[in-house]
Amino acid sequence: MERIKRLAGLLLLAVSVACGACAEDDEQDEPDGGGTDEDTGGTDDGSVVGEVYTFVITASKDKSTNPPTYNYVYYSLGDEAELDEATAAATPNWDLRFTASTAITTNSGETAVDLSSGGTGGVAFTGNMDFDVSVKVTSLDFTTEGATDIKPWVTGMGGATQVNTNLMCFPGYDNGDGLTEETAYSDANFSGVGYYTREGMPPVYETTGRIYVIRHGDGEGYSKLEIQQVEYETVDQITTYALQCKAQRIG
Repeated sequence: MERIKRLAGLLLLAVSVACGACAEDDEQDEPDGGGTDEDTGGTDDGSVVGEVYTFVITASKDKSTNPPTYNYVYYSLGDEAELDEATAAATPNWDLRFTASTAITTNSGETAVDLSSGGTGGVAFTGNMDFDVSVKVTSLDFTTEGATDIKPWVTGMGGATQVNTNLMCFPGYDNGDGLTEETAYSDANFSGVGYYTREGMPPVYETTGRIYVIRHGDGEGYSKLEIQQVEYETVDQITTYALQCKAQRIG
């Protein structure tokens, strides 16, 4: 009986030591940013304002109706949340609009005018593909989508049309200036500053890893953004685009 007690005591001691070692190992081995949130990157002085987080946006288009029905998704980077289209569209509270395509508009320019949102947002390509690099916001040249007096003209399969543009989804063009129908942009340069390349039909998208800074719709803050993945699907005339994004507030 005494021997059993001694064995039980030794076993209890061994378990206690093992548990303590496990806890210590967990503390040592846990990688930085081990979840969906992590502290990294920064702003003008290298300080971190917010945690890095990821989110997935799914926007769809119903092609069974005439014209097609678009289900846009409005997103606030400052609040890290999707906003209700009916109440958010005409306000400066949203920063990005996902349009059931690869087009992502900021709350600025022609989009802000069309929606009467009063948005003063914008977007800038940082020039790098490393999310952890600190960003000096004051050194960036922010483009407001549709920033000119007119929507630029772009040559497509059906001829020249006027479109909203955005640094994140406007591929850049080798010819034309986009100011008139006669001088419409042509010869798309998809190696410009876009966030994706595309091949085949149905399309397969490959993201470029480019890092952008979004000026919030209210003009009061900034967030870094990377589009990490784009998935396309069409089922029963419903086309869906799912985009995985990585973001961090930096001002």
